[in-house]
Amino acid sequence: MAVAAPFGAVDITADTNHTAVVRFAGFTIRESAGTPAVAAVNFRDETVSGQILWVLELAANESAGIVFPGHVSTASGVYVQVVSGTVSGTLFNLE
Repeated sequence: MAVAAPFGAVDITADTNHTAVVRFAGFTIRESAGTPAVAAVNFRDETVSGQILWVLELAANESAGIVFPGHVSTASGVYVQVVSGTVSGTLFNLE
């Protein structure tokens, strides 16, 4: 079963209790300010200084979603770092 953890324009760990997400299943995300500026998001392993797992850039009003076949394993969680812009979205992890 997948568990959803919504996020907004702040840096958060992947669940609402700020604990580990070991089996990351995917995410949905959208640029929510509607301005011409690009929104940039780093998905990192566990903390703001953790290894960057992937980078995503969104244009004004653009959205994206990824579901990983199986899952992506991380040592102790996924950290969403909003580098620029305003975004909202949801992370999905497996229980």
